[in-house]
Parts: sequence; C-alpha cells; structure tokens
Amino acid sequence: MATTTTLPDVVTLVQIQAALERCMQAHPPTDVARVLHPKADRIATLWATLHLSRVTHIDTGQIDQRQLDALRSWF
Repeated sequence: MATTTTLPDVVTLVQIQAALERCMQAHPPTDVARVLHPKADRIATLWATLHLSRVTHIDTGQIDQRQLDALRSWF
C-alpha cells in the first residue's frame, strides 16, 4: 500500500528501483499493452533517466514534482 513519506535530500538509484518495485507489485502492468500505473510510469522514467545517464543518486530538489510525488508515495 502506498504511503506518504518524507524523502531524504538525496535518493539513490537503488532506492528509486525499490520504490518502483513496490508500486508495480501493488499495481501490476495492465492488459496486453502492459501499461504501467501512472505513478509507476513516473518512477520508471526517473529510474531510466538516471540509469542511462550512469548517475547513482540525485538531489530531490532536481526531481520533477510529479515524479517526486510518485516516488514519495512508494519510498
């Protein structure tokens, strides 16, 4: 179940991945198109951006507000 949590000033790629996994476990992709839950999609986009940039952590002040809200829900 989603919770609202205060995030640390810096979050790691591992922490973001764990939040994504919790969200996807609660809200598995739907239908044949494998559509992600909106919050999972936002967290996945953040994770992918960091992963492809080879960044291991990010200051929460640099995260898009919608992504930050989604991450906070599943942190």
